[in-house]
Amino acid sequence: MEDNYVTIEIKKLWNGRAEVRSYQLTEVLRQKRGIKFILDGDVRYVPISDVSKGKAGAVVNAKFPLPNGAKTYRLIGWDWSTLSEDAKEIENQQFLNI
Repeated sequence: MEDNYVTIEIKKLWNGRAEVRSYQLTEVLRQKRGIKFILDGDVRYVPISDVSKGKAGAVVNAKFPLPNGAKTYRLIGWDWSTLSEDAKEIENQQFLNI
């Protein structure tokens, strides 16, 4: 079950959101996996069905070479308070919705 998620450790929330960089999200979508956020030992999950529902945030000028060669990236975020703390619960809900 854990193999269904890409683990991303974050240092802080921004306006109550857990955020990833757009090039990271592209890779998660390519792998058809969900996201497992870790913040100070607290774990939350974004199921694959909700990965594309993140809200676009700021555009950032990169200070380092990006994997895709771009000069900027966008931050994409999900409200931390709405994310599930239990991956099994997500899997069960998805199974019931089939």
